[in-house]
Amino acid sequence: MGESFPLRSRGFTLFEMLLVVGLVAVAAALAWPAAQRLYETHPLQQAAEQVRARLAWTRVHALQTGLAYQFRFEPGGSHFLAVPHLPENAEAADGVSLAMPPDSRFADSLPEGTCFAAVRCPLERLSSRSLRGLPEAETLRQIAWTPPVLFHPDGRATRAVVTVVDARRQSIALAVNVLTGGVTATGVQRESLP
Repeated sequence: MGESFPLRSRGFTLFEMLLVVGLVAVAAALAWPAAQRLYETHPLQQAAEQVRARLAWTRVHALQTGLAYQFRFEPGGSHFLAVPHLPENAEAADGVSLAMPPDSRFADSLPEGTCFAAVRCPLERLSSRSLRGLPEAETLRQIAWTPPVLFHPDGRATRAVVTVVDARRQSIALAVNVLTGGVTATGVQRESLP
């Protein structure tokens, strides 16, 4: 009869195992900076998306209601709002009622760790009449707001750039198009430290 040879099981050598572990470590080291940047910029991107969505909401409400809407924010702070832009004598002049549904205006704030960039422009306080129906209207009345970014019923808007920043001095700018009222966002910008 033939000679029988014992079957030898094939396993991985120590060298092969170390080679695979080394390749995984190199791949992780290459991917780490990108993953860390993504983790660090996520709150900023989330805040900018929140503002972009609210700017779009303001535009849509101007189109739907036939009223001009104003979007304002607190420079160096976190508050922002949108309310109809009515002249002081709007009720008497054209019969517009200020008894609008609660969902026709909003006030909100950015997530912790983010704020609006400071801007150099004359700041304004809003009247109680403009803030009627908003939660915390008295607190909002004390804030110095930027001039309004106006959204008109025909789709036009005021040219504006709204910049959101974080504690790492990273920013995202949101630009409002004059002709369409559309909003575009830049990528994350990093300010160089002095």
